Amino acid sequence: MLTVVTPFALLGMVARFAAHFISGIVFFGSYAPAGQPVALYSLIYNVTYMGPSAVLCLVAAWFVLPVLEKAVPVR
Repeated sequence: MLTVVTPFALLGMVARFAAHFISGIVFFGSYAPAGQPVALYSLIYNVTYMGPSAVLCLVAAWFVLPVLEKAVPVR
């Protein structure tokens, strides 16, 4: 189950990042410091909080899923 969930979790994280990156460019570009490209600002902003979040979610899944598989056996 872990080998099935991990790629889809990564896919969800990449899709979430893409949505946040694009919305950062479109809606929050005015917050970028003067002279800094809006895309770079959005990239840096989103990576700084979504990167650790993605790592924590994967680590949590790697710990929780084996326990869940033992508690709820698959038919």
